[in-house]
Amino acid sequence: MKISKTQLIYLGLILCILLQNSFFHLINPSSTMTLLLLLDIAVLFLLSLTTRAYGAGKYLNKYLLMVIIVVIIPQTIYAITLGETVNGYIDVIRGPFSLFLALPVLVLMVRKNSIEYLLDKVAFLTTISLAILLANSFALNNMGVSLLPFDYFQMPLIKRGDWVRILLISDFLSFTSIYSFCKVLKGKKNRGLFLFSFIICFLSEIYIEQSRVMIMAIAASCLIVFSQTLKRNKIWFYFLAIIFVIIGLFGDWFSSVFEIFSVENEGLGVSTLTRINEISYAIQLIKEHPFMGTGMVHDYYFIVYTNGFSYEYNHTDIGILGCISYIGLIGTIVYFVAPYIRCLKTIKFYSNKNNDSLEYSFMLGILIYVTITALTILIIDNARIFVWPFILAVFEFCRYQYVKNQVNVEGMK
Repeated sequence: MKISKTQLIYLGLILCILLQNSFFHLINPSSTMTLLLLLDIAVLFLLSLTTRAYGAGKYLNKYLLMVIIVVIIPQTIYAITLGETVNGYIDVIRGPFSLFLALPVLVLMVRKNSIEYLLDKVAFLTTISLAILLANSFALNNMGVSLLPFDYFQMPLIKRGDWVRILLISDFLSFTSIYSFCKVLKGKKNRGLFLFSFIICFLSEIYIEQSRVMIMAIAASCLIVFSQTLKRNKIWFYFLAIIFVIIGLFGDWFSSVFEIFSVENEGLGVSTLTRINEISYAIQLIKEHPFMGTGMVHDYYFIVYTNGFSYEYNHTDIGILGCISYIGLIGTIVYFVAPYIRCLKTIKFYSNKNNDSLEYSFMLGILIYVTITALTILIIDNARIFVWPFILAVFEFCRYQYVKNQVNVEGMK
């Protein structure tokens, strides 16, 4: 049986996701798996260049060319100049290299004329992966044992409160949370399964990763998407909004949120204070290295001494400021700012005639999430960037659909 290029791209993307999450966290991650992932991305990119996409990938081709010129080449020169090891170079360059997935993802969406064909599978794989980690975290918290066949994260366990906290459990956690929520609201079938997927994803964020900003960003994204659905029934929309404000005021929700981020908070205040110090140090680094940054080959972590105290500077804690300190103003503009502005423009004109569609709801939700987290947990950090090409592909596909439909309408006049 002959396998088409479209099917090969689909299978290759599924393999990429499995390699990225270490086959549901059941295989010990290694440099071999990283090399296989990079090879898979390269093959997929070359395959997508030879697959007809009806001109949908013109912008992404230009974007990827700029990433090569402004980010990959300079950072490679940095690596050679500073004597970076091969493993160290591969570890940091796989972030920008993963952006080349944007084109095969877009090509598959164009060929299937849908975002759902691929994203449904992404949601399925992510839900399985997180369900396994949820079971493992429950065992760690209640029995002190791990169900996984090895020490997956290879680090001493840390706790926040009474729960073991494990960071960076899935590149697609937030992405799948918002997508599954939109499928519950706008999907035509399997709503129960996507509700289960949303619950698993959101529970994983609360119970395992425990990131305050990500929890709030996912919740805000879903609430705003939900409010868009309720706008067709304004009485319900205003009623729920008033109830939310009343409960928030009398139930001390709002004051609790501010307390969580206060430096005086007994449990979490240290984290907030560290970020304040990191912002101050990042501004200093930007002044010293404004255009090219400190370089991606540098370790994420620096020990910084200020006011007689030492703390660990981690640029991934402080969002876009940390990114500028890392790859400079030029790299940040090309890498994130320019495509982000294009996404804003896409959703603006797409909303004119498609604001009741699944695609619009998902674009709105994911854009809100990216905007909120840009202040602390930027989507293009090396540890999270794997999902960025999928987001770009969704926006480019919706833009392509809109333009194609407009051309068809004009042709019928």
